[in-house]
Amino acid sequence: MYNIICTVILLYGFVSLASCSANITLRYHGDIETAINNQVIRELHAGYTYMSMSAYFGRDDVALYGISEYFKKMSDEEFEHAHKFISYQNLRGGSLQLQSIPQPKMDEWRSPMRAFREALELEKSVTLALYEIHDLAGSKTDSHLQDFLDEVFIQPSTVDIKELGGYVTQLQRMGTGLGEQLFDHYLSEEMKK
Repeated sequence: MYNIICTVILLYGFVSLASCSANITLRYHGDIETAINNQVIRELHAGYTYMSMSAYFGRDDVALYGISEYFKKMSDEEFEHAHKFISYQNLRGGSLQLQSIPQPKMDEWRSPMRAFREALELEKSVTLALYEIHDLAGSKTDSHLQDFLDEVFIQPSTVDIKELGGYVTQLQRMGTGLGEQLFDHYLSEEMKK
């Protein structure tokens, strides 16, 4: 009924749209809303960075297609994370405030080792920001957000960090050249599972 009244009022120009928005926020502090908006940008930046890595390793003059596919999967996951935060913001009555998304540090990754080290640092940085939001939610007694972060983001991020750390170790042991080709083949097979 409220939405119908607002629609009718808006059609005749009596009030602004802002005065008709229902306020569903409950224990959703403004600092948390800002932190979620910043996390959306972090997730999108990570997605762009992984997309850059995927494109680089998928080039015909690099031709490490398993690594390219792995970073495409990582990119898709980061964009999905951004969408989950946007949906959460809407669920809690917050407003999405998009900002410019920083471009990746580089477009020429030069080697799998360089890309995987950067990916590891990026995952650690994004996860650290998740912990900071978790702590902020605790200080504002927002257990709903803490549970959401624990279940949807923190556990999977911890697994991703371990996986990336393992890949860095494997690349160190295998070396460049043929070692990178073998690692690429290994990742290609892993992506099929």
